[in-house]
Amino acid sequence: MKKRLFLKNALILTGSSLLLSALSMVFRVYQTGQIGAEGMGLMQLLLSVYYFATNIAVSGFNLAVTRLVTEAAIHRQSVPAILRRCFTLCITTGVLSGGLLFGFAPLLGGTLLGDSRTVLPLRILALSLPLLSLSCCCRGYFLAVRNALKPCLGQLCEQLFSFGFAALLLPHTAHDLTAACGTLAAGMALGELVGCIVISGFMWADLRKAPVIPATNRNISLRSILSISVPIALGYDLRSALIAVENMLIPAGLKQCGTSYAQSLAAYGIFKVIALPTIQFPSAFLTAFSLLFSPEVSKSRAAGHSADIRTMADRVFCICLRFSVPVACMFACFGPLLGELLYHSTDAGQMLRLLCPLVPFMYLDSIVDAMLKGMDEQMYSLKVNLSDSCIRIVLMVVLLPRLGIYGYLAAMYISILYNALLSIGRFLHAGHMAVQWRSWLMIPALSAATACLCSRMLLIQVSALSLRCIGMMLLSVVLYLLLLFLCRAPAQKQTARMHAPRTRTV
Repeated sequence: MKKRLFLKNALILTGSSLLLSALSMVFRVYQTGQIGAEGMGLMQLLLSVYYFATNIAVSGFNLAVTRLVTEAAIHRQSVPAILRRCFTLCITTGVLSGGLLFGFAPLLGGTLLGDSRTVLPLRILALSLPLLSLSCCCRGYFLAVRNALKPCLGQLCEQLFSFGFAALLLPHTAHDLTAACGTLAAGMALGELVGCIVISGFMWADLRKAPVIPATNRNISLRSILSISVPIALGYDLRSALIAVENMLIPAGLKQCGTSYAQSLAAYGIFKVIALPTIQFPSAFLTAFSLLFSPEVSKSRAAGHSADIRTMADRVFCICLRFSVPVACMFACFGPLLGELLYHSTDAGQMLRLLCPLVPFMYLDSIVDAMLKGMDEQMYSLKVNLSDSCIRIVLMVVLLPRLGIYGYLAAMYISILYNALLSIGRFLHAGHMAVQWRSWLMIPALSAATACLCSRMLLIQVSALSLRCIGMMLLSVVLYLLLLFLCRAPAQKQTARMHAPRTRTV
């Protein structure tokens, strides 16, 4: 029954993540056509400050709600008491962060970001922070009770309303980047309002129907909440601050390399707003695992079932690498075609090809990071994330003025590999696991490379760009799955031979 519920929630989250990611990509393509690469770079610049404020607003309380509600039955604690404490704290931090962002928007936009066009959008986004904080805690509750459908519906309503509002007004404001960014910010704020109303209504109805379970300890201490949320919040806040500093350095560093401010924003927009989200889009298939495995690991840890954690981890590594390795191969083979097809940009296509080796590390790191938090390793994640951001800032200060956008690319490579390898190594050590090189890496890599090269050779002569690109990717998927199936039988025979009893011959 538990396995069936887990699979049901995984399918819901995967479908929702795919739908939301597809909507985001379609809207990103639309935005790029309306405001250009410079406008996308400007929007990303102000969002770096907004995301820092959102981390202060949420402060890790969503993960605290997930863990405490998950463990409430084991520790005989009252779920409503946990929710009251967490919601009081999250609304307080949401109002505080929103007020600070609204008040300091001229300083942050005009002085730190160096562009007064960001002030109005920052003030509009500040109004949404209390709503965002409440919505995140509601999602934490639904993840804990293994009900993935309701938060997904809330997020879908939020995104649809946000995109619809912005798409309706953007054609009338696209000529002025200040007004255009303000329109996009207003759409995000109104979407947060709609999403908060929907998910809060779902949670209120859910709590009314839930049976009352007697609790021997009805009070949850503030210390219990803060012991989970503070390390996570500190990690997110400090890393977001460093990322904001990093984003401020990028246009300035590119300008020192010899390009104008507008060209610097355009190059930054192509890299950060077009290429990087496109690389991350397929990870929507794996989002369900990162969300669902955290409460599962937390529950197994609280019950002392370390063998269950190792079993889950082995499956996670196998599934993630068998998915991410062929995705990396596809971007390597078809990246220029995708850039031309989606964004009509050869620069975006080349950037996709340059980023593709990072795909397996990025996808696996996001899941491992969630599982480490479920194992109460959030302090380790905090140290790794902070050192990672510091290293990246130092590298950008040194490399950007000399190498331009390729210096930023080198800094990203070093940063992502550093973070991923440390987190994966920590998890393998904590779970007493060994890397299964053959099944996790060798078979997927060889199968994916063969499939992509064969499909490219077979369909390279197709004249229509869209048909050629889509046909190559679909054929690659089919060939890859076929090769995986063919490699499965020899692998099983080899495993059986290794574990077979040995007989002595006289």
